[in-house]
Amino acid sequence: MKYKIALFDADGTLFDYDKAQKSAMFNAFEDFEIQYDETFHLKVFGKINHLIWKEFEKGNIQAEDINIVRFEQFVDDLGLDVNPKNFGDYYLQKLSEKQFLLDGAENLLSSLSGRINISILTNGLQIVQRNRIGNSILSKYFSELFISEEIGYQKPKKEIFEYALSALNHKTKNDVIMIGDNLESDILGGNNFGIDTCWYNPGRLENLTGIHPVYEVDSLDKIYHIVIS
Repeated sequence: MKYKIALFDADGTLFDYDKAQKSAMFNAFEDFEIQYDETFHLKVFGKINHLIWKEFEKGNIQAEDINIVRFEQFVDDLGLDVNPKNFGDYYLQKLSEKQFLLDGAENLLSSLSGRINISILTNGLQIVQRNRIGNSILSKYFSELFISEEIGYQKPKKEIFEYALSALNHKTKNDVIMIGDNLESDILGGNNFGIDTCWYNPGRLENLTGIHPVYEVDSLDKIYHIVIS
């Protein structure tokens, strides 16, 4: 086999983050007894969340500050009469309980299991990812779960990849592949570190970034034949 290690991103690659976010936000609004408009409120939160995570990937914000900063802005923008920390903490707790999978995720990992080392490399928050991933039906397939908040570095920084390979006691790069849905963190990070990359692009989005993966697939089942070649 060409690859011995597959580093998988979590959200948007194996786990359905959008579905988890919708469910957790509904729970938060319901518990805090605030009238909820899913389309409007998720659009506002999504815009804020996207910008905050981009700042995190650039190293301009610390992981421990992500939740309070985004919910302070969210509550302020909407004029909600609620404590942003309490609301944000409750949202995170609910999010950590959501273990929705993307179609084909379990089939892919079960087919790869025992043939290649499978590990998760995620920029997520510890409180969310440890619970969601660790308690999911996919957890048995993962050798390691690498979370940026615990490591102290985030994708696309090369240090998080160095940490992962060191923890896996693996010294070569030509038999390692990074698989993820985000060009600017997963693919750029893997490219800069010198390992092969596979962009999971189910929406068949046009790539206008100048970041070029080695492989591109629009369904998870196509990843098997790339990894087991």
